[in-house]
Parts: sequence; C-alpha cells; structure tokens
Amino acid sequence: MKRTDRIKFCVYLTTNKINGKTYVGQHKYIKLYDGYIGSGTLIKRAIKKYGKENFEIEYLETDLTEDEVDWYEQWYITVLNPYYNISRGGQGVRYRQTVTAQESLIKNKESNKRKWEDPDYRAWMMEKRAERRGIPLPKSEEAKQHIKESIQRRKELGTYKPTMLGKHHSEETKRKMSEAQKGIKKPHKGIPRSEECRRKIAEANRRRKGTFYWFNNGITNIRADKCPEGFKPGRTKKDGKD
Repeated sequence: MKRTDRIKFCVYLTTNKINGKTYVGQHKYIKLYDGYIGSGTLIKRAIKKYGKENFEIEYLETDLTEDEVDWYEQWYITVLNPYYNISRGGQGVRYRQTVTAQESLIKNKESNKRKWEDPDYRAWMMEKRAERRGIPLPKSEEAKQHIKESIQRRKELGTYKPTMLGKHHSEETKRKMSEAQKGIKKPHKGIPRSEECRRKIAEANRRRKGTFYWFNNGITNIRADKCPEGFKPGRTKKDGKD
C-alpha cells in the first residue's frame, strides 16, 4: 500500500485543563496518536503560556477523507463555539494553496510595502521590534556598543570570523560596486595625506600584531612592523618621488 493511501484526516478537540477553554481543528495523519494538539494562532500562544502538558486532546471524528474533514470541522466549530478558534474552519493547512488566499497574501504584501516606505511608520516598527526582542535600536550609540561587545566576546572565545575573510567578490559584484561609485565625488581624491595623517595611520597599523607595512627613505622600500629610523610610511616610486 502506498503512503498516500494510508493518509487519513481527523477532527479533534483540544482542551486547556487549567481554564477549560477549547480548540477544534483538523489534522492529517498516518498514526493517529502522534502528539499533535493544534497549530492555530491562539492555541499556540496558549500552549506556550501554560505548557503542552496542561492540554488534552479528544478525537471527535477519525478516518475521514479530505472532502469530509472540512464539513465536520465547520460543524463542530459552529456547535461547540471553541474559544481558541478565530475562523469558521473548513480550510485547514490547505488554505494557503487556494487562489483566494494567494490573492490575499499578495495584497497584504503590497500594503505592508507601502507602509514601510513611510519613514515614521518604519521608525515606529523598528522601535517596537527592538523593544520586543530586547535589543537596542539599529545605528544608535547603544546598538554600536552592543555590537562592539558582541564582537569582543566572540574574539575571546575564538569564534569571531570577519564576513569576507577568505572570500572574494565576483566579477559581477565588482562591476556593480564600480557603477555605484561612479559620479560620487571623493573628498580626498588627488590630495596627498599630510605627514601627521600618515604618522597616525602608521601608529594605528603598528598596533596590529604580526602585521608588516611598507616604509621608505626616499630611495629604498622595506617592509617592517615598525618604522625604522630615517624612514617614513609608504612606498616610493621608481623615480624616487613619493
């Protein structure tokens, strides 16, 4: 017998043993007692709040076909009026596969996209998300400190790995990055760095252990972890000019 031939449907009643509130649903099964007790929005919240052990399930109808299960589910919801149900039933997990449902999802997606384009709505949503997740708002000073501390902890544990370490941009990505930069005026392009600026950069680089940098004395270029006496940061060109 094929696996699909053994699939049956049932209608069940899940009861909260603490407050007596109920939920009616349908379930597709091969083995009836598989631990499933419901997946509706309100029943899932209740299970999370009270614990799965505080719910019991009763099978109202079993060995139903796909066509029968919708009718029975709607009938029991109408008769019992269960607290945790928010729809009249009869759709089950197949709801998202219907044309009406797909159209509804598309409309909701377009509506949310229009809302997100509003800066005030976007800021409000970002604040709510941060509050719900218990994390600081993105780009705030608190968020920057949070990221800095997180990276430091991962470095101490030896689990930190830079995003692009060992990776290379594809030619297509390089092309897109190049096009994005066209027309953008670089404030320091063509302006040589001052000796003070180069000295600060060199000192910052020297703090990185095991890293070697270029230095020159106007004629010779060498690589070292510290700037030798008589040398300055950077390389000199072949004609001897900086």
